[in-house]
Amino acid sequence: MVAAATFAATAGPAYAADSATINGGSTFQTMTGFGASEGFGQAETIMNASSAAQQQALNFLYSTTSGAGLTILRNEISADPGDTIEPNAPSSPSATPTYVPLSSISQDQGQLWLAQTIKADYGVTNVFADAWSAPPFMKVDDSVDNGGALCGVPGATCASGDWRQA
Repeated sequence: MVAAATFAATAGPAYAADSATINGGSTFQTMTGFGASEGFGQAETIMNASSAAQQQALNFLYSTTSGAGLTILRNEISADPGDTIEPNAPSSPSATPTYVPLSSISQDQGQLWLAQTIKADYGVTNVFADAWSAPPFMKVDDSVDNGGALCGVPGATCASGDWRQA
């Protein structure tokens, strides 16, 4: 014997659950902290402010008693000409790159000062930095702005070669 059932769907709005259960004894994800990015000159703005304005801004961000109590700092590694750790293109994608510290060209935009200050004054030690773009010489449009694919990704070929691994 075969039984068949028919279900009819009624049209109407879908609603989210109106209750939730929180079990403090179960851990699904651990948060290591919360932070802010001070790249793009923001650290330099704080560094160049008056002492009182510096203290106020830093307290608002990093103080655990009078501010947000942030525990992470994200810095920028620029790919812009004049502001980059790799100012000169290697001779090929497989050639060894030459890196320079941004402090050597006075272009860290106050980020080192900020990292050292918040470590000393607020105990913030979780600092990381990342690049927002590949260097111009690795991209089809030779620019860090306006998109531009990385040389070597499908559909993006460059006379200089495939820069994906570099």
